[in-house]
Amino acid sequence: MVASDPSDKYVGTWATVCGGPYFLSASPTIIRSSRSRVTIAKVSALSYSLDGGSLDYVGAGCPGIAESVVGETISTVFTLVGTKLVAGRTVDKVTYATSATTTANDIAIVDGVNLQ
Repeated sequence: MVASDPSDKYVGTWATVCGGPYFLSASPTIIRSSRSRVTIAKVSALSYSLDGGSLDYVGAGCPGIAESVVGETISTVFTLVGTKLVAGRTVDKVTYATSATTTANDIAIVDGVNLQ
């Protein structure tokens, strides 16, 4: 996909590499693994929505279909408000609501695997 708006480069389904294995017990041995996965959709030229969380798998290497979403999940809209140089790399500055009355500032970069 060729990006025509600043938010276009973030659109898609993104995932981290598989983490683990994690051993939950010794007898019987229960092995788990996990990865974070988010889906990003364009809201406007300068904003995108992000939905996702951490996926839990039975076994090492994140095999098959995730058993559940664990931990904190996120669903929010990010707005691009400029760029910033961080460690020699130009990144996007973003704002997002943390509550009905509070916003936060962060940075966003494309640095992962787009599964789309």
